[in-house]
Amino acid sequence: MNDQEHRRLSLQLKHIARRLEHDIARRIGHKLAFSLVIWGDFGEDHMVQYAGNAEREDCMREMLALIDGWLGGMPDIPFHERQ
Repeated sequence: MNDQEHRRLSLQLKHIARRLEHDIARRIGHKLAFSLVIWGDFGEDHMVQYAGNAEREDCMREMLALIDGWLGGMPDIPFHERQ
């Protein structure tokens, strides 16, 4: 992503997060905490942008738990496909 694309994304992230929060609540019937992490072209760009509807510390804790799971060999299986 170039600087102009990063700026455009940065200006829209709060709007995107509000729409995502609304869409999740509409689909499951209530609000859930989330964090959205966006980076450039499939890892080529090291500029990372973030939005979420929870406190930063809570998002960090959950992202670290996810990373710990990945590092520990947690399989990448969607919940709906678990047996």
